[in-house]
This record gives sequence, structure tokens and C-alpha cells, in this order.
Amino acid sequence: MPSFAPGLVIGNTLFVGAHFALGFIVGLPAIALIQAAGPALMVGVLIALAVLGAVALLVVRRRRAARPAPGNDPSGEAGYGAWADAACPACFGFALLAPGRRENPG
Repeated sequence: MPSFAPGLVIGNTLFVGAHFALGFIVGLPAIALIQAAGPALMVGVLIALAVLGAVALLVVRRRRAARPAPGNDPSGEAGYGAWADAACPACFGFALLAPGRRENPG
């Protein structure tokens, strides 16, 4: 626990500090843009984001339904292995470049 605490404090400080900096830099221009756009454009953006989220949810559900159960997949790609490979974009990219990795047929 003592070795974990400094990393937690530093990480959270950077995370929150970056968000404050982003708000300081982009905050006023973003508010001006929202006020100039008007409510109709904002409603349109919210509807577009909702549709995009619904499509993403349907794609994820379809892929999960088509995937074999974790214990029945001979390639070992289902379950924890697939989750670990997709944990972050860099890890996912390195996993795709790994030699000897089989292509997913579907």
C-alpha cells in the first residue's frame, strides 16, 4: 500500500490538473460556440450522439452473441484474453502486431 499511494496521488493530480487546464483553455470558446449554435443544433448533436451510441451498443451485442463461450474457444481469444488485448489502444495495436497471431475469421 505505501508504494501505491505516491503513484495514486501523482496520477490523480495529473488527471484532474489536465481537466482544469483543458477547461481553462477551451472553456470560454466552447461556451461561446454553444450559445451561438442555438438549441436546435445542440438537440441535433445530442440525437446524433444517441444514435451513434445505440449503433455501437448493437455492434457490441452482435459480436458478443457470435463469440463462443470462453471455455469453448480453441484459439483462446474469447473471455479474459480478448479483454486483456483490448484494454488500451496501444496494447491492442501491439497485440495485433504480435507474430504468430491468428486472424479472427468472423
